Amino acid sequence: IADIGCKNVDLEPPVALGELPRIIAGAALCLGGHFGRSEKAGRVIAGKTVQCLACGKPTILGDNPANRELFTHGQDVWMCPMGDPTALAGAISQLLASPALCADLGRAGRETVARACGDAATAQAVQAAIAAASQQHQNGVPRTRS
Repeated sequence: IADIGCKNVDLEPPVALGELPRIIAGAALCLGGHFGRSEKAGRVIAGKTVQCLACGKPTILGDNPANRELFTHGQDVWMCPMGDPTALAGAISQLLASPALCADLGRAGRETVARACGDAATAQAVQAAIAAASQQHQNGVPRTRS
Protein backbone atom coordinates (compact mmCIF):
# COMPACT_ATOMS: atom_id res chain seq x y z
CA ILE A 1 0.00 0.00 0.00
CA ALA A 2 2.81 2.39 0.87
CA ASP A 3 4.75 1.41 -2.27
CA ILE A 4 1.94 2.56 -4.57
CA GLY A 5 0.92 5.57 -2.48
CA CYS A 6 -2.57 4.28 -1.74
CA LYS A 7 -4.31 6.68 0.65
CA ASN A 8 -7.80 5.18 0.91
CA VAL A 9 -6.98 1.80 2.49
CA ASP A 10 -6.40 1.14 6.17
CA LEU A 11 -4.75 -2.04 7.42
CA GLU A 12 -5.96 -3.14 10.81
CA PRO A 13 -3.73 -4.88 13.34
CA PRO A 14 -4.65 -8.39 14.49
CA VAL A 15 -7.67 -8.40 16.81
CA ALA A 16 -9.18 -10.81 19.31
CA LEU A 17 -11.73 -13.25 17.90
CA GLY A 18 -14.48 -11.68 20.01
CA GLU A 19 -13.88 -8.31 18.34
CA LEU A 20 -14.22 -9.61 14.78
CA PRO A 21 -18.01 -9.31 14.42
CA ARG A 22 -17.87 -5.63 15.38
CA ILE A 23 -15.04 -4.92 12.98
CA ILE A 24 -16.59 -6.92 10.14
CA ALA A 25 -19.90 -5.11 10.70
CA GLY A 26 -18.16 -1.82 9.93
CA ALA A 27 -16.75 -3.02 6.62
CA ALA A 28 -18.32 -2.20 3.27
CA LEU A 29 -16.71 -5.26 1.68
CA CYS A 30 -14.64 -8.19 2.89
CA LEU A 31 -11.75 -10.11 1.34
CA GLY A 32 -12.20 -13.75 2.22
CA GLY A 33 -9.19 -15.09 0.34
CA HIS A 34 -7.18 -17.06 -0.35
CA PHE A 35 -5.62 -14.97 -3.10
CA GLY A 36 -2.16 -16.52 -3.40
CA ARG A 37 -1.22 -19.43 -5.64
CA SER A 38 0.08 -21.86 -3.03
CA GLU A 39 -1.12 -25.46 -3.02
CA LYS A 40 -2.96 -24.94 0.26
CA ALA A 41 -4.66 -21.78 -1.02
CA GLY A 42 -6.18 -23.82 -3.81
CA ARG A 43 -7.66 -26.53 -1.63
CA VAL A 44 -9.18 -24.78 1.39
CA ILE A 45 -11.93 -22.35 2.25
CA ALA A 46 -10.51 -19.69 4.55
CA GLY A 47 -12.01 -19.41 8.03
CA LYS A 48 -12.33 -15.67 7.53
CA THR A 49 -14.57 -16.37 4.54
CA VAL A 50 -17.15 -18.02 6.78
CA GLN A 51 -16.80 -15.31 9.42
CA CYS A 52 -17.39 -12.49 6.92
CA LEU A 53 -20.31 -14.19 5.23
CA ALA A 54 -21.90 -15.13 8.56
CA CYS A 55 -21.97 -11.39 9.26
CA GLY A 56 -23.83 -10.85 5.97
CA LYS A 57 -21.02 -8.94 4.27
CA PRO A 58 -20.32 -9.09 0.54
CA THR A 59 -17.11 -11.07 0.23
CA ILE A 60 -14.51 -11.52 -2.49
CA LEU A 61 -12.85 -14.93 -2.72
CA GLY A 62 -10.03 -16.38 -4.73
CA ASP A 63 -11.44 -18.55 -7.50
CA ASN A 64 -10.33 -22.01 -6.42
CA PRO A 65 -11.88 -25.49 -6.41
CA ALA A 66 -12.50 -25.45 -2.64
CA ASN A 67 -14.47 -22.19 -2.75
CA ARG A 68 -16.43 -23.42 -5.77
CA GLU A 69 -17.56 -26.49 -3.79
CA LEU A 70 -19.69 -24.25 -1.59
CA PHE A 71 -20.04 -20.85 -3.27
CA THR A 72 -21.12 -19.52 -6.66
CA HIS A 73 -19.56 -16.45 -8.26
CA GLY A 74 -22.05 -13.63 -8.58
CA GLN A 75 -24.70 -15.36 -6.46
CA ASP A 76 -23.37 -15.53 -2.91
CA VAL A 77 -19.75 -14.33 -3.30
CA TRP A 78 -17.59 -12.58 -5.86
CA MET A 79 -14.61 -14.59 -7.11
CA CYS A 80 -11.48 -13.38 -8.81
CA PRO A 81 -8.42 -15.14 -10.22
CA MET A 82 -5.85 -16.08 -7.63
CA GLY A 83 -2.42 -14.46 -7.78
CA ASP A 84 -3.73 -11.52 -9.81
CA PRO A 85 -3.67 -8.26 -7.82
CA THR A 86 -5.05 -6.31 -10.78
CA ALA A 87 -8.10 -8.57 -10.94
CA LEU A 88 -8.57 -8.23 -7.17
CA ALA A 89 -8.40 -4.43 -7.40
CA GLY A 90 -10.93 -4.54 -10.24
CA ALA A 91 -13.28 -6.74 -8.23
CA ILE A 92 -13.10 -4.36 -5.26
CA SER A 93 -13.84 -1.36 -7.49
CA GLN A 94 -16.68 -3.13 -9.27
CA LEU A 95 -18.41 -4.18 -6.06
CA LEU A 96 -17.98 -0.87 -4.29
CA ALA A 97 -19.64 0.78 -7.29
CA SER A 98 -22.68 -1.51 -6.96
CA PRO A 99 -24.35 -1.26 -3.53
CA ALA A 100 -27.33 -3.36 -4.69
CA LEU A 101 -25.06 -6.21 -5.81
CA CYS A 102 -23.16 -5.98 -2.51
CA ALA A 103 -26.42 -6.22 -0.55
CA ASP A 104 -27.54 -9.24 -2.59
CA LEU A 105 -24.19 -11.01 -2.19
CA GLY A 106 -24.11 -10.35 1.56
CA ARG A 107 -27.64 -11.69 2.05
CA ALA A 108 -27.13 -14.76 -0.14
CA GLY A 109 -23.68 -15.47 1.33
CA ARG A 110 -25.09 -15.46 4.84
CA GLU A 111 -27.83 -17.88 3.76
CA THR A 112 -25.29 -20.21 2.13
CA VAL A 113 -23.08 -20.27 5.22
CA ALA A 114 -26.05 -20.82 7.54
CA ARG A 115 -27.28 -23.70 5.39
CA ALA A 116 -23.91 -25.37 4.82
CA CYS A 117 -22.03 -24.55 8.03
CA GLY A 118 -24.71 -23.93 10.65
CA ASP A 119 -25.64 -26.12 13.58
CA ALA A 120 -27.98 -28.40 11.61
CA ALA A 121 -25.40 -29.05 8.87
CA THR A 122 -22.66 -29.66 11.42
CA ALA A 123 -24.84 -32.05 13.44
CA GLN A 124 -25.76 -33.95 10.27
CA ALA A 125 -22.09 -34.29 9.26
CA VAL A 126 -21.12 -35.53 12.74
CA GLN A 127 -23.99 -38.04 12.74
CA ALA A 128 -22.94 -39.32 9.32
CA ALA A 129 -19.33 -39.72 10.48
CA ILE A 130 -20.43 -41.60 13.60
CA ALA A 131 -22.71 -43.85 11.56
CA ALA A 132 -19.91 -44.62 9.09
CA ALA A 133 -17.46 -45.40 11.90
CA SER A 134 -20.02 -47.58 13.63
CA GLN A 135 -20.71 -49.47 10.41
CA GLN A 136 -17.00 -50.05 9.84
CA HIS A 137 -16.65 -51.32 13.40
CA GLN A 138 -19.59 -53.69 12.95
CA ASN A 139 -18.05 -54.97 9.71
CA GLY A 140 -14.79 -55.70 11.47
CA VAL A 141 -12.76 -53.03 9.71
CA PRO A 142 -9.75 -52.40 11.94
CA ARG A 143 -9.27 -48.88 13.27
CA THR A 144 -6.13 -47.06 12.32
CA ARG A 145 -4.21 -44.79 14.61
CA SER A 146 -2.88 -41.46 13.49
